[in-house]
Amino acid sequence: MVAATFTSNSYALSSGDVNVRLISGYFWLDNSCTVGGPQGKVVSFRIKNTKGSLIQNFKFELTGLTFVPTGGVSYTSGTPSFTCRTSTTLYMGDIPAGDSVTAFFFVGYNCLMYPNNTNITTDYLTLNTRSSDINTGSLTNSFNRQIYVLRNSNNNTINILATSTNTVGTQTTISVAYSISNVKPSNIIDMELSTLNTFPAGYSIMGCKITASTITADFPVNLTNTHYSNSITSNLPSGGTVTIEWYLKITQATTGLTSSNIVPFVVSDAGSSQRWQANTTAFTGTSVPTNPITMTKRASKINNLVNDTLSYTIVIRNTSTLTDVTIDRLIDKLPRDFNFRYLETNTGIFPRLVTYANCTSYPAFQDTNYLYFNGHKQLSANVYSWVIPKQDSIKLIYSIQVSSLAGFGDTNFVYAYVGNDVVANAFAKVNVLTSLPVKLLNFEAKRTEKGVRVSWLASEVKAGEKFELYRIDPFNGEEVLIKSQIVDGYSNYYTVEVMDISELNQASNGIAYKLRHINTSGITSDWSTFIEEPTQQTEINLQVGDNLLFIQYPMVQNKSLQVVLTDITGKHIFDSDIEFVNGMATLPLNAELHKGMLLITVYNGAEQCSAKFVRL
Repeated sequence: MVAATFTSNSYALSSGDVNVRLISGYFWLDNSCTVGGPQGKVVSFRIKNTKGSLIQNFKFELTGLTFVPTGGVSYTSGTPSFTCRTSTTLYMGDIPAGDSVTAFFFVGYNCLMYPNNTNITTDYLTLNTRSSDINTGSLTNSFNRQIYVLRNSNNNTINILATSTNTVGTQTTISVAYSISNVKPSNIIDMELSTLNTFPAGYSIMGCKITASTITADFPVNLTNTHYSNSITSNLPSGGTVTIEWYLKITQATTGLTSSNIVPFVVSDAGSSQRWQANTTAFTGTSVPTNPITMTKRASKINNLVNDTLSYTIVIRNTSTLTDVTIDRLIDKLPRDFNFRYLETNTGIFPRLVTYANCTSYPAFQDTNYLYFNGHKQLSANVYSWVIPKQDSIKLIYSIQVSSLAGFGDTNFVYAYVGNDVVANAFAKVNVLTSLPVKLLNFEAKRTEKGVRVSWLASEVKAGEKFELYRIDPFNGEEVLIKSQIVDGYSNYYTVEVMDISELNQASNGIAYKLRHINTSGITSDWSTFIEEPTQQTEINLQVGDNLLFIQYPMVQNKSLQVVLTDITGKHIFDSDIEFVNGMATLPLNAELHKGMLLITVYNGAEQCSAKFVRL
């Protein structure tokens, strides 16, 4: 296993690292408290990276909402209740230096009765936020917004775009055509997305964009993540229209979008005619979203000795025939006292792996208890991890060291998240024993021109014991028995070789094999292995000096490549980019670290080349 160095600044965020700005307008309350009145509004914050370097694994939280009545012109009846009805915690991924992100929340509230509807009240709401990144510590901010009392009008339309797939792990687009009355210069206007009761479960707001406008000076087409302005440059034309696309991520198969849970409205200040305007036209709704995400999990060895190292393989599959989906987080609960070792990063084993390179955060060496893997990393323009193609899968493969205490049936659960909602889970069980029922010395699968040659070597095998060899489909986890063999008599060294010529092996990467041993008492032991692909590139040549390792790699002339050095246990002891000049590079050797049998791997794009050497 190969680990990558994860670099970050060693201090928590400070006020000079991020600039947080509330870009939403006042809180709008309907003083007549009509059934169709707005009972919530979008609250959005613009967060800019002013740190001068990359902010990694940024998390933004709406930590508190406090209603503050100020007496005099305060409300006359009703019960103040302001609650965030979407997730209060958003994982925003990495923010490049100088770039910004927008965090959207939906705050719902009860209707309050006020004595008039002509002025902004002096009552206000305090919104508290917290920003944090991969480092320990956080930055807090507080914002105040006053209450604005409204009167009612209805003249908007709303529809769900036909391109919506209505699938968990995808994005739904709502197109709202807002009709705007005359507004005087410097007055406020707010084009909102509201609900009658609660925000529909299973959706989170990702952003918005103006797609059409007759008022381009104030609301230009393609303006993103803006639905509010308190700086109108001129009188807006009566009957002006602005169309906004709202982007919602589907996180649960719970509810659809209908006129009973989504209401668009416009708030404008035109002197004594403050108003909100909600849709009364037909609504094109959706059914309950489908959840196509399934998971399987398996251990490389069911029976393990105390302090053994084994690997877990988690397959997250998208069964949809219509659309790709995106997973945001994976949380794995290790059994007692087990600890994390390394992620598998060789995409030759499986091309769509969860790796160090496509995570915004991942467990540290020897982490125990809960293991957190976060995606949201931008890999290229408009491409983020982890995308699961339709009818395809991604994998998480990592090694762990089992507990120093013996135990039977230790259970290991893993959960997949979209947003903050669990969309799938799986588990595996392992046994930690003081001795194994059979000693497996070797188990491997190698691709050849004729097929895949699978072989194993065991010691101290007795008559009547049985071996079963299974092929595991990389997409659905199905196990197919391809060999069953009963041992004739005692053997100190028992070896078997099987040639698998399945068409699946010839067409697909990521095939795994499981070997099951059944002793005469019926006790089973399982092991897994992946296909070892043949090397199709020039090997690296090594010359070991007293303090230097000379690396010859003829494929590369003048280029920096990632070089990884691991010891015989797989422990990561060196990982850095090294400059190759005319196919040659040098690596300093540390007398204490670089001893014994070592494996050096050079990564050249999607390919890699490895060689072993001994340092005395």
